[in-house]
Amino acid sequence: MDNLVSTKYVVVVLVYLLMLLAAGLMAGLIVVE
Repeated sequence: MDNLVSTKYVVVVLVYLLMLLAAGLMAGLIVVE
């Protein structure tokens, strides 16, 4: 059970980081334009 919770937590963190990266890239493109 603990292993499942840990895996779910890792997935949530990875998705959060990907969203931050995507937001940063979009902001960068807007600044460049």
